[in-house]
Amino acid sequence: MSTKIFNGYMLGFSAMTDIWVIDQWASVFRKRISHMEDDLRARLFATVTATLVDRIALLDDPKRLLSIVNGLTDENAKTLSDHRTPFMVAFEHIANHEKKIRETSMRDPDYDFECNVQILHVPGRNILLAMLFTEQEAYRILWRRMPHVQEYAYWNSTDQPSYLTDEQWDRRRRDWDKALGEDGIPSLHGFGIDCHHVYGHPNLEQILQRMPTFQSRVRQSAADNLFREWLDGRELTASNIIAMERQFKAWRKTTHGRLAAVKLRHNVAQRLPQEITREMLTTSVKSLFETFQAKTNHGEGTV
Repeated sequence: MSTKIFNGYMLGFSAMTDIWVIDQWASVFRKRISHMEDDLRARLFATVTATLVDRIALLDDPKRLLSIVNGLTDENAKTLSDHRTPFMVAFEHIANHEKKIRETSMRDPDYDFECNVQILHVPGRNILLAMLFTEQEAYRILWRRMPHVQEYAYWNSTDQPSYLTDEQWDRRRRDWDKALGEDGIPSLHGFGIDCHHVYGHPNLEQILQRMPTFQSRVRQSAADNLFREWLDGRELTASNIIAMERQFKAWRKTTHGRLAAVKLRHNVAQRLPQEITREMLTTSVKSLFETFQAKTNHGEGTV
């Protein structure tokens, strides 16, 4: 039977350590994770709202406005509410994605900010082991820097690390076998610590402070639109998506592809707003589109 415990650690506490001491130590980690999660979540909101605002700025056909919002919110609405703002759309999009992650256990580090630690006792030994569950590499780095945390991974699918002897490696195997029991299910042994927020979202100021730069928004919008333009007239399916992406990347390297990318970046830069403001995030999507259209029709170029 294959065993892969890449997220395994030994804690510098004995099994007899007062639970209050462990709780105080865990509180420090939880607080640090909380601050990091606030930043990551605000950056996600900033990215989603910026992408939506920029797509609206580049839109010419008002009929496509509804499909863009429906695509982000996983809805099939027939009309667009007069009160729906980019911030509201982003909130719905992220909430729906997080719900899907919880229901399907799909892995998506862009949207999954959960962090859990399972602490396990090894019967017959005065040690504690721990397993860290998260999709965020930043959380893993923070965890490894915590005092009392020592790497203690084990696997039997490939050779052990060169710095461990056979005896040390086998010791790890026996410790994990005992800690996880016959069922091998971490949540059924020891106790767990939740280190993430259950609810909550960033405020507008936190989002605005983390907005992508104008240059990065231009690059991203141009790249997205270039792919859509190249894809026009081609059939994209689940079975050929990888092949199509390879063809697109190959085309991008051609003279024609490079010239098309430069031209599109120039056009995009003329239409995107230099700065995404609070007003843009709190104005209805309909009104924002009309504002961008009025500026474009008056030839004002970059908003």
